[in-house]
Amino acid sequence: MAGRGTSSGVVHPRWCDEDVDAEFDGVEHASRAHQWRPAYEHEVAIVDLLRQVVYLDGGTEIPTATVRIDNSSQPGEVALTAEDLATFVDRLLSLRAALIAQRGESPR
Repeated sequence: MAGRGTSSGVVHPRWCDEDVDAEFDGVEHASRAHQWRPAYEHEVAIVDLLRQVVYLDGGTEIPTATVRIDNSSQPGEVALTAEDLATFVDRLLSLRAALIAQRGESPR
């Protein structure tokens, strides 16, 4: 499928929410797939992102998923009950499906 064009001429896929400068000469496409707060950890947010980098030479990285845990008291860690873990697994499977679908919408 064709992506949208931005004013800079960069084409990004329809799933993309925002474009940011990539670390090495390119554009990173990103989309927030989920943000979830486990019932057991009310101050914690788990954020799932779909990401892909397109380099200036036209090369692209394989689309990836990033799971970020925002927890100020224990950075990068979260305690999950069995119920929270089941919900998290369901969200990961949903993220997997989105990532697979994303491959068909890569910029050309």
